[in-house]
Amino acid sequence: MYKQTVRNVVVFALVVIFSGWIGVSVDSVLTDQPEWNSIGMGVWLVLPMLAALCLCFTKSGFREVGFRPNIKGNIKWYLAAISFRL
Repeated sequence: MYKQTVRNVVVFALVVIFSGWIGVSVDSVLTDQPEWNSIGMGVWLVLPMLAALCLCFTKSGFREVGFRPNIKGNIKWYLAAISFRL
């Protein structure tokens, strides 16, 4: 399980690093764009999120995130949160 975590972190880091360069490449090819609202900037912002979502759907994805609710041991706190929400 540890190897999969390291692999996911390395893949995500590489996607984040290269997404900036992909965005710059897109902006250099498509020159007639607004300065602060370009397609390359959108690529740079969206690609890391898509990579994180793709990595979550791998074999070990959601198990390692740690967002498992402990309803059995903390039912009173969940009920209190729901009652404050209403």
